Amino acid sequence: MITSIRIPQLFKQKENFLLLFFCFLIGFTSIKNAIILAVRKAIILPFKLDVIILYLIYGLIILYSIRYVFKKIYKESILILTFLTVFFILAYLQSNPSYLLTVGWQLLLAFIVYLYARATTDFKGLNAVLQYTAPLISFSVFLLIVVFSVNEDTDYSQYTAYLVLPSAVISALVIFSRFSLLHIINTLFSIILMFISGARGPLVCFVLIILIKAIYMLVKNKNYEAFLIWIGILSLPIVLFGIKLLNYFSQLIINKGYSTRLLSFIAKDDVLNETGRDEIRDYVISLIGQHPITGVGLALDRMMINRQIGNPTSVAIGDYPHNFILEILLQYGVILGGVLILLFLRLVYLSFKRSSNDDTINILFIFLSIGFFPLLFSGSYLNAPFFFSFLGFAFSIAKQKKL
Repeated sequence: MITSIRIPQLFKQKENFLLLFFCFLIGFTSIKNAIILAVRKAIILPFKLDVIILYLIYGLIILYSIRYVFKKIYKESILILTFLTVFFILAYLQSNPSYLLTVGWQLLLAFIVYLYARATTDFKGLNAVLQYTAPLISFSVFLLIVVFSVNEDTDYSQYTAYLVLPSAVISALVIFSRFSLLHIINTLFSIILMFISGARGPLVCFVLIILIKAIYMLVKNKNYEAFLIWIGILSLPIVLFGIKLLNYFSQLIINKGYSTRLLSFIAKDDVLNETGRDEIRDYVISLIGQHPITGVGLALDRMMINRQIGNPTSVAIGDYPHNFILEILLQYGVILGGVLILLFLRLVYLSFKRSSNDDTINILFIFLSIGFFPLLFSGSYLNAPFFFSFLGFAFSIAKQKKL
């Protein structure tokens, strides 16, 4: 049972608006879109009042908590901001493509999210309220996909699949610590929504975090027996009726007109192959070889990749290396980039080492899965608030007193 926080007491503690901020950060897009579409089925409000009201609530949460955030400015936060600012200015002076200001704005917003995460210390409360948020996210995505058919005109949708990924991860991590029928159902429900969205990346992130969590429990010699028992019970139908279930599920998806892309990849054992991204990565590796010392500059790699793959200049903002490590090495060079990667890995290690309880561990796992893992094969850290959330939480935990 969730006993660490009570809803009536939510606004009595100083960090509670920070906790709400991260619930909104994770679930606002899916819940907001579902509410707006549901409302507009019944009534069209003037001046888009439904949108204004929802954003007003989110804005008030941000504003109410921002005073607390800026009371806690740490030296590493100033160092990170200075580093990013210097390299942004250097990139802008070297070349000023139109997309660079957009990247700068996205990077600033992501850094502000980092400040919110860095100021957070109530990980028990955050873990608790996220567990309330997870079913709301999956239900909202269900409405978007099944009821409102937002994916109807696409072969697959990373958009809805990544929206539901946090819900799947949060509920799965609950099952590791205790039996919860709600979170078992929500985990399976979220996985199904990822399947019918047809995108591989979120499913890979989910599988990775479950494997790492299981290994972590084995290494730490945690009480994982109950978890293994429940996994065995849930796996039994798959072992006995796996082919029939897969055929039934596939036929159901086909009949309903949902994406069969992910099922096709699994059937062909071709989940991890991606010709387009492999081409980009090969080119990025060659660019690293051409600029090993200085790199090409913050976000300037996008112009080079854009020319290589022949996309219109207007979409250059989306032409990034699709791999966090390659992106860092290409932008900052092998020496500085290598140092940054090692510092990041050290921070991850220290944050896990100094985690004092399951709540802090779960927060790290949640934001590792939704903030860092997607950057290994999609997305860019420059516009990734979940990645900067993970950085902030990792610093907050790593800087605590050593056990």
